[in-house]
Amino acid sequence: MTMNFQEALNYLKEVDDKAGIKPGLERIRELLARLGDPQDHLRTVHVAGTNGKGSVCSYIAAGLEEAGFKTGIYTSPAVFSWCEKVRVCGEWIRRDEAAALITEISCAAEAMEDKPSSFEIETAMAFLYFCRKGCSFAVIETGMGGLLDATNVIKAPAVSVITNVAMDHTAYLGNTLAEIAANKGGIIKENCPCVFFRESGDAYRGLMEIAESKGSEPFPADMGLVSNIRTDAESGQFFDYNGHNDYHIRMLGAAQVRNAVLAIEALRVIGRSCPEVDETAIRGGLSAALLHGRFDILSREPVVICDGAHNPAAARDLSETLAKLFPGRRIILVMGIFADKDHREVLRIMSGVSGIVITFTPENKRGLDAYSLAVEAGDYFPQVIVAKSHRDAVSKAVNICGRNDVIVQCGSLSTIPEFEEFILRMGLSDENRLQEI
Repeated sequence: MTMNFQEALNYLKEVDDKAGIKPGLERIRELLARLGDPQDHLRTVHVAGTNGKGSVCSYIAAGLEEAGFKTGIYTSPAVFSWCEKVRVCGEWIRRDEAAALITEISCAAEAMEDKPSSFEIETAMAFLYFCRKGCSFAVIETGMGGLLDATNVIKAPAVSVITNVAMDHTAYLGNTLAEIAANKGGIIKENCPCVFFRESGDAYRGLMEIAESKGSEPFPADMGLVSNIRTDAESGQFFDYNGHNDYHIRMLGAAQVRNAVLAIEALRVIGRSCPEVDETAIRGGLSAALLHGRFDILSREPVVICDGAHNPAAARDLSETLAKLFPGRRIILVMGIFADKDHREVLRIMSGVSGIVITFTPENKRGLDAYSLAVEAGDYFPQVIVAKSHRDAVSKAVNICGRNDVIVQCGSLSTIPEFEEFILRMGLSDENRLQEI
């Protein structure tokens, strides 16, 4: 009997409660084999990295769609709806389709001695869905790391892309940048091209060594070739890259130009064998791509911004963007974060642009309680306010916000939908804009 959507989600939660995080490829390989190995019938772009994966996937998928290819995209975590994890040409998978696929996959999963995790089931569902939808390309984001991530069953990607390497998930990926680079570089495959940034340091050297050992031709992106960046809060960002002028992206944030440059190089690699992916398609894709929850400006009077920055690298990008767009204005920070993140370093970085933080406890078993976060924040912020709830934090921020102040929430993508709902109910956001999400 086919599950309904809620029953399917409940099944995945039960699986998660039993299995948890289970790095390794044995289970996903067995599960996909039982389903006919759909991943082997797709042309794929595989994306790993610490930050920017979702944005890079969005730019690449949009470029492929501009070139006329039916393109699937699989990303995580979801922000507004579970169904947004799996999309074809921008359309989320329907609830009934997801429920039917999870029902089918659960039969295969329950027949296995070593049961797969929920992420492995979701990954199998994405491959199966894209295959049955007749996608020409699938853009696949890793869940965590690369080498032992469930998505790493891809045998011969059109291109492997690594966004950056920073300290995150150290319990699973390693305690040094070199170790983390080796893990993320695990998506580089024999004789398949790869794209990552030309940089100094152990991470870049490690990725180059992996590429050489695999016979994978690297196509390094180079931020040294970027110039003439222009940022406007209304229209987005413009920049020149490697002899090409006036690329346009709608997404704001210091990291977005970097993400776009990586996507340009990846699309150019694909264009070597797919002439449809030309400069026109690349430019059109960059300009069309949009990913909510990344420096979203929800209101302009007062300015209210939400961003999913949850680790030091993302916090640096957020603080740089705030300093650039709102120099001299008071930033009121609203923050809830997971206990397993480097929250102390995130606080230190954000204190460079803000003197006041309002802490709240995310409604998640991993959420750090507001008081503990406030105690740490006291080492960096002159003013710290502890909120009783997320709603209370937003109310406090709005109540103390002056005409020229800027409210910014960061710390976790999972808290963004609730934040946007609160802002909407307070009459500070454009209802039509939220209905588009």
